[in-house]
Amino acid sequence: MEYVSPNENESQRPAQEFFDFDINTGGVTPSERLAQAEWSIAKRTIWDIDLDSSEFRNLRLARLNWLLEKLNTINDFEEKLNVLLRFMLPGMPFSAFVRAYVSYQFPMFNRIMF
Repeated sequence: MEYVSPNENESQRPAQEFFDFDINTGGVTPSERLAQAEWSIAKRTIWDIDLDSSEFRNLRLARLNWLLEKLNTINDFEEKLNVLLRFMLPGMPFSAFVRAYVSYQFPMFNRIMF
């Protein structure tokens, strides 16, 4: 059975192509932009791994809140950017959710980084 990694993963297309993340609730749904077969894989991944459970939603929001608190303690722009980029690296926990947040909050980065 095929699954999609909910984190950024170098061996697959970006997770944001498969999932839509709600940055306010931490929720995840299959992307409406997918073809039916890919949508089914994304849906099965969410269902089988329980990715939209309250536990995972809370973990996503906690990771994001920790990042935002960390960024608030840094004054240097380059250092802030480096920390932010580190949180979006493939393999980092909830990296696709952090990327979705950055994409939503700072759309100008979409053209530069994504």
